[in-house]
Amino acid sequence: MLGELLAIGLPNGISSLLAGFASSFSNRLLVTHGTAAVAAMAAAGKTTMVISTIAMAICMGCQPLSGVQLRRRRRETPEAAFERI
Repeated sequence: MLGELLAIGLPNGISSLLAGFASSFSNRLLVTHGTAAVAAMAAAGKTTMVISTIAMAICMGCQPLSGVQLRRRRRETPEAAFERI
């Protein structure tokens, strides 16, 4: 059971840890260009995160709908499936 937990959680944990290191490294490089550069990078990162979150939410909402359509063997367009909801 512990092996299964580590197989799922360890890659995600390492990814999060490396993302933190990458952010710290880029901030250390940007400090030489001033605080405005660091603030601009932070703002750009937050903007990218918001856009990514919206795209991920749309995909998460479409997956169950397309799965139901596939299970029912309906070959209609996604627009027609969304209209029935």
